[in-house]
Amino acid sequence: MFLIIFSLIVILSHEIYNLSILMLVISEVTVTKDINNRYRKKIIRQRHHRRMQLFEGAVGAIVAVIFVCALGQGNLRKNVNGQEIDRPEGATSVQISEIVTNEVSSDTDAVMRASMQSDTDADASKHVVDDSYFSSSLLVGDSRAETLGLYSDMPSWNVCASKNLNVESVSTLKMVNCGSGQKCTVLEMLQDHTFSTIYISFGIEELNWYNARYINAYRTLLDNITKIQPNAKVYVMSTIPVSAELSARDGVYNNPGIDGLNLLVRELCDAYGNVTYLDVADAVSENGVLPDGVSTDGIHYNKEFSQKIMDYIRANVDL
Repeated sequence: MFLIIFSLIVILSHEIYNLSILMLVISEVTVTKDINNRYRKKIIRQRHHRRMQLFEGAVGAIVAVIFVCALGQGNLRKNVNGQEIDRPEGATSVQISEIVTNEVSSDTDAVMRASMQSDTDADASKHVVDDSYFSSSLLVGDSRAETLGLYSDMPSWNVCASKNLNVESVSTLKMVNCGSGQKCTVLEMLQDHTFSTIYISFGIEELNWYNARYINAYRTLLDNITKIQPNAKVYVMSTIPVSAELSARDGVYNNPGIDGLNLLVRELCDAYGNVTYLDVADAVSENGVLPDGVSTDGIHYNKEFSQKIMDYIRANVDL
């Protein structure tokens, strides 16, 4: 915009100059005819002086217009957030640069402080709990969950987990002792026993399923649990990866498939107000795989690794 205005002003000044030259020529012809030679040079000098005054006035007007435009733009700057910044009266260009820099720095600092505060608030909401916390907690899951419950060294932890159990069969398989020699499903047991927290761990047995089947079954399970126990805090544990060796050679039990299911489950958990996605996999895996030396079959882990998982669970409780 400045370039266009400046170009128009320059053209205008050039035309004014040419017009003054033309006027001078005409006047010189007239003077030559009307007065004698003795006064001609004097009159020409006077006309030339007036011409220069006219040209200088035009140039001055150009400078004034440019200065006003520049001043107007200087008075109306915008910071990185699109907010208008008034130019302080009497401020120099260097001072204005410092003001804008300070505005940007202030905004950046504010964003960083807000981010750090958010992280601090998130950390502050997490609490490390002792073993007594798990006496009112329930663990539901497959063979991995069964191993975790076994190696947790917490006999007070209520564990409903079994080999080959999955997100569909957990709602139909009568596997829980309900008294008087009767067996019931996990959902039936939840109707008679109240828990403060419920941990869910699935994902290995379903790797050969279609994604839609898996996520629909998981949604049904969460709907039922949150309906039966609306006051319980539900933690859905991410599926821990398998070993690199197993993942490389197995068409079903592989880490790309596990990563895909974890993404779906994370998105599912976001739809519930009292369900938290607990990313155990990211916390205990190494470079996205099950660490070497913690498993004999590439899937199930030993007691030491199970204790590492428990340490993460204890340190990530919302109270």
